[in-house]
Amino acid sequence: MLAPRIQGLPLVGAFFAHRADPLDFLTRASRLGDVVGFRLGRSEFHLISHPDGVQRVLVDNAAAYHKTGPGQDLIRYAFGDGLPTSEGERWRAQRRTTGPAFRNDRMADLVPAMASGASVLVDALLTSASRGDAIEATETFARVTLEIASRAMFGVDLASPASPVGAAQIGHATGGSAQAARTTGGSASTDRTTPQPDRAAAIERALGTIRCEVTRRGTSLTHGILGTSAPTPGNRRFAAAIRDLRAVAASMLALRRATSRDDGGEPPDDLLAILLGADHAANGDGDEALLDQLVPLLIASHLTTSNTLTWTLWLLSQDVQARERAEAEVDRVLGGRTPGADDVEQLPFVRAVIDEAMRLYPPGWRLVRWVADDDEIAGFRIPRATRVFLSPWVTHRHPAWWDAPDAFRPERFLAPAHERFAYFPFGFGVRQCLGRRFALLEATVLVSSILQRVRLDPVPGQLVVPAAQMTLTPRDGLRMRPSPR
Repeated sequence: MLAPRIQGLPLVGAFFAHRADPLDFLTRASRLGDVVGFRLGRSEFHLISHPDGVQRVLVDNAAAYHKTGPGQDLIRYAFGDGLPTSEGERWRAQRRTTGPAFRNDRMADLVPAMASGASVLVDALLTSASRGDAIEATETFARVTLEIASRAMFGVDLASPASPVGAAQIGHATGGSAQAARTTGGSASTDRTTPQPDRAAAIERALGTIRCEVTRRGTSLTHGILGTSAPTPGNRRFAAAIRDLRAVAASMLALRRATSRDDGGEPPDDLLAILLGADHAANGDGDEALLDQLVPLLIASHLTTSNTLTWTLWLLSQDVQARERAEAEVDRVLGGRTPGADDVEQLPFVRAVIDEAMRLYPPGWRLVRWVADDDEIAGFRIPRATRVFLSPWVTHRHPAWWDAPDAFRPERFLAPAHERFAYFPFGFGVRQCLGRRFALLEATVLVSSILQRVRLDPVPGQLVVPAAQMTLTPRDGLRMRPSPR
């Protein structure tokens, strides 16, 4: 049986309706049924919004649904063929290599780095408060989560004043040669006196361009024709940003290698140590394979938490009762202390606030899969060589699965009664986000640290609406004014 369909325009289908407002389009589509078909340009899609369908795609028949296709090819081009985009044996090998770094018993060791970053953030917020300054929340939280990820997962300080690589190796992002994007630590200069450009700023500049280009191409009819190789201004800009990002990642590899050699002690036991210990050279991959894994993990680990932090603190600013309850819990558990690993489990309401924020504003607002074999979901045929959308934005707000679905009610996660597959901010199954525990732990440490000493309220007059980009982020940013508690 064929699923109900959205009848779009000749040749382009529902492309323009989807491009105008993807979140609204998918929400309206879901009202037609649990499985709804439509065409975007030349591609056939089905939106699967029922939790049983989510389970079918991500768990029960996951082998038939691949992370391939034009959308994933674009992400792969931008960030490398790492865990988020790889398939088959390559993905299994990468998962085996990186999986041990994310075990539960390792997560507690990362809390001090998270708490240190949180302390620096809170001090900066209090400084802004003393000056009467507002902050751009999205940018502020992105910077701190990027720095935490680089230290906790890769043992590299992005703000290090000296580096074993020269400034030119940061590449185009800092005015040097873009050729440095393919230069890694194995051949890097070891000039320890060269001032290190701001790696975090270089990453954010490159990532900002990449996010814009990925979003633009995802809503472009001509991208499928021109691709990424045609010498257009947009392609040149896109390629330069990718080179910049990989150049900074290469400098991090070189810094870590040189630091490890100089220290002469026990090597750090973190994700980068695991990646450096893997035998990439034996497979003929070399440092390019390392960068393919390092770049997407670094970017994903900080984007997820920074967006979650932004939406969490905005939602709390709109609900005085919930904020005061969270503050009271933090005061009772921490008593003015820096949060430690043992404290996190003692903050159930703070965690419920974060879970509810990720229900309403999931960082990954849709998952796309290519259908490798004919399938059937809810009695409807899902043909091979089409694509499916799973949208946390849609299913998380579906009135069939949630009471008052658009309301901010953190208490619903204190004693969860929802369908298991109605909530999937990190996906499910074998392709569930490997950094899930890291992201939730980091978010809990950061939110509790902020609530302990600072209140953040939005600057009046802003219209805060989500934009469906690579992640779900405030369309026009979010300016907030900190004040001491």
